[in-house]
Amino acid sequence: NTKFLRKHATGMSDAGVQIIGLPNARNYNMNNAGALWKGENQYDFTAVDDMVYETLEGAPTAMLMLMLDADPPWWWQRKYASQMALDENGKQEPAKPGVSYASEKWRTDAGNFFKAYLEHVMAQPYTGHIMSVKIAAGSTFEWQYYRQTLDTCADFSQPAKDGFKKWLKEKYVT
Repeated sequence: NTKFLRKHATGMSDAGVQIIGLPNARNYNMNNAGALWKGENQYDFTAVDDMVYETLEGAPTAMLMLMLDADPPWWWQRKYASQMALDENGKQEPAKPGVSYASEKWRTDAGNFFKAYLEHVMAQPYTGHIMSVKIAAGSTFEWQYYRQTLDTCADFSQPAKDGFKKWLKEKYVT
């Protein structure tokens, strides 16, 4: 079972643990309770609230570390396929395509999601229990492109090419 439950928090609290890192807020399936990022500027943070309250029921004095997922949900990936990373052969990772971190569209949309998430969390009665927020993406949540290895290159998508050209012009003023 990959769901974080009250009994986990209780066990941690009983062992003297006061800092609890909650599972990644996967925007497409938070704690096996459904999607947070439902559509264009449409969010439902009920699953976050439920998990935080359940955790605090088991560990009422805990300080919580939240982790936000920057990988876009499936509906976004389908709608904005041109914003997804491509490998050196021009292909997407079929099992888990990753977004191009150079995509301005993704940066804007993910930023809007993060802003809405944080505004929601900061307006909740439990906000005093939040001690940190980590934004993570990619393979193992370390901003590594999916399927990237020492033998492969990360992103040859149009957003990555455009971003690199922009960086070169700014860096070398040509």
